[in-house]
Amino acid sequence: MTPVCVAAPATPVVPLDELKAHLNVDFSDDDALIVAYEGAAVAHLDAWTGILGRCINEQTWRISLDNAGCVRSPFPDVVSIEVSDESGAPMSDFVTGIDGLGTYVDVAGEGPFRIDFTCAMSDGMRPVIVMAIKLLVAHWYMNREAVVASGQASAPLAFEALINPVRWWSL
Repeated sequence: MTPVCVAAPATPVVPLDELKAHLNVDFSDDDALIVAYEGAAVAHLDAWTGILGRCINEQTWRISLDNAGCVRSPFPDVVSIEVSDESGAPMSDFVTGIDGLGTYVDVAGEGPFRIDFTCAMSDGMRPVIVMAIKLLVAHWYMNREAVVASGQASAPLAFEALINPVRWWSL
């Protein structure tokens, strides 16, 4: 049951003006490059394929089921859950809950079903992730190649220190 993104985030995690201020860039020649670095940093961290294992900005992910049963949210920080039949008609024959492994939905009745999980990181965690993205973008902006004359350019240690406490590991 691989989740599929049905509603991507509507806004960037870190706006261009904030990134430019962090980089001390006061010209527009590199705007597209900086935006691309922000997108790559978010993709590295965010959602199903990201190393955080959680959604940064609000987004909706769908899991499809052929039969009744229990499904776990692929992410923590669930904002809402909608269950519908294959035509998209809302259903009410389901139970949701949270336990030590996260949020789950138990669906009854005849399938197939679609379960939409809308998830977003809490406001308390966002400043940490915003700073991690700024550090990663700055690193990539300053070190545009993997190997530079002085040696290999790896991500700053502060980046790992910021993201490790907010990573979500599912079992």
